[in-house]
Amino acid sequence: MTTQFPYKITFSRKYTKDILNALGKKIDSQTNQIIDSETHEPIESFEGFPIEAKDLGAIKIGSQIFYKKDIVSMLKLHESMRNNVSKNS
Repeated sequence: MTTQFPYKITFSRKYTKDILNALGKKIDSQTNQIIDSETHEPIESFEGFPIEAKDLGAIKIGSQIFYKKDIVSMLKLHESMRNNVSKNS
């Protein structure tokens, strides 16, 4: 049995800045980290560490939870989304 999720956003890397801007975030020009546009505080991944723009893999829909594009992070995102689908079924 496969689980299908009704929502998915994919975008080209060239739109990363636009997506982040829409969420009130931006890329720090010195560190390449994703930061809050107002406070300039680094945005942390779900693991609690600052995340660089080049490592951004996903942003959970309906949240401000950022995931890196590594396998561990993607599995954690999948698990989280799967749990949400199970709760809503």
